[in-house]
Amino acid sequence: DSFSLLVDVKAQTTATMLLLDTEHRIRKTRTLGMGAQQWITTQTGDLEPGLYRVYIWFQDGHYSYGDVLVEE
Repeated sequence: DSFSLLVDVKAQTTATMLLLDTEHRIRKTRTLGMGAQQWITTQTGDLEPGLYRVYIWFQDGHYSYGDVLVEE
């Protein structure tokens, strides 16, 4: 019912995590604090099964992304 990611946010910057469905709609969003390595856990129990894309945008212009498969 959840997934976790380890994210390292540099000092003096923040990040935003977006979870998008296959139609590019934002299903979840989280703001990440600055200057720390942190685990973020996102609940998926309220999502339909399927493939979702996770984007993490850092305030300094960098980004990262990956896919998450939500199963029943």
